[in-house]
Amino acid sequence: MATIHLADYDLAMKFPKTSGKQTIFRLITDTQRKVLIRAIFPDADYAFHQQMARAAQADVKKLRADKKKELDRAFVAKIGRKPNMFDYKISGIWRDDWPAATAQKLRNVTTAVQEMECILYAHNAMLRKADKINED
Repeated sequence: MATIHLADYDLAMKFPKTSGKQTIFRLITDTQRKVLIRAIFPDADYAFHQQMARAAQADVKKLRADKKKELDRAFVAKIGRKPNMFDYKISGIWRDDWPAATAQKLRNVTTAVQEMECILYAHNAMLRKADKINED
């Protein structure tokens, strides 16, 4: 399986109607993703993008599981039970009253999930509809 290195995706480009240079982690459209992913991997073929999308999908699943474990651990430690949908109060980390170390751990894992999702979306943009890799 392919290994994804976040540093490979650091290239930033200016796009029309955007403020400043954009990276793969800030792009909105598949058109922008395609332009940037071609610049990052100019010699990549179709199979490469399929392989990288599969690797990103596996990483997304693992990171989401890590986030769920960390969130469950934090909730059990703070309120004695696992979270439910009514506990959701703030984007990414669920609550704003965590101890600083817990909040930072949750922010870090949330950021990691989002970055890997962006990589999955970027490689998926290079694939035909029938070949796209689902997040789940």
